[in-house]
Amino acid sequence: MSVWEDFQKFLGKGSPTTSNVSSGTVTNAAPTPPAKLDYYQRLAEAESSGVATAKAKTSSAAGLYQFTEGTWKDYNKKYGLGFTLEDRFDPQKSRQVVERFTEDNKKQLQQYLGSDPTDTQLYAAHFLGAEGAKKLLSAAPKKSIKDVVSAGQYKANLPIFEDKKTKKPRTVAEVYSVLQLKIKE
Repeated sequence: MSVWEDFQKFLGKGSPTTSNVSSGTVTNAAPTPPAKLDYYQRLAEAESSGVATAKAKTSSAAGLYQFTEGTWKDYNKKYGLGFTLEDRFDPQKSRQVVERFTEDNKKQLQQYLGSDPTDTQLYAAHFLGAEGAKKLLSAAPKKSIKDVVSAGQYKANLPIFEDKKTKKPRTVAEVYSVLQLKIKE
């Protein structure tokens, strides 16, 4: 899919495509389909350069998938996993949580979009939360990202939200393109 076609889908004007993340219930015993594995490998690379011990300098995010303390605790409670904050650094435990998190985000985005989300749209939900992704996806492409995300999100993610050379806020379309490049879609 071209960048323009994907951007049209982002705007809700293109024909739906099938996501790389298959639907269904996540279980520990079920093998991970190759397409799903590919998304999670790319997600780990985008979030932590594939380093299980990675810690963000600007937030509480940590581990392969850069879960914040709050999200990690919420998902442990929601699914009764009993993992500790230190378990964010365990690749297998982190994978269990990210699969559940992604499936929940996928369901919310499917309802919102009326079709399967692209990997970039799923990554936006991972990065901003499902509600934040909906805000991003519904914003005008030329709108400043500063008008779409919270001040805390903006400050914690300057490399994504600001142009490296000018230090000026990117537009919604530019941020979407950055996310698309990071997830390698």
